[in-house]
Amino acid sequence: MDEKFILLGIGLILAGFCILFIGTLMNIISGDGKDSGNFKGGGVIMLGPIPIGFGTDKETMLLAIILSIVLMVVGLLFLKFFRF
Repeated sequence: MDEKFILLGIGLILAGFCILFIGTLMNIISGDGKDSGNFKGGGVIMLGPIPIGFGTDKETMLLAIILSIVLMVVGLLFLKFFRF
């Protein structure tokens, strides 16, 4: 059973890389050759229970923090219902 989870994890990582690569290609192809400068990005660093958010604007940072909280809740629910 452990081998299935390992293969599932590797498959999800590879799928993420493929989605990232395809999205980058689509962005390059759909661009008009000019640098529009409309980049937004953000992230969250978790130091124990303390989230540290960063981003290019307030909305992106807030979205990153909300998504990290949702991911923590999903992880806790996964641990509660699927004990190994």
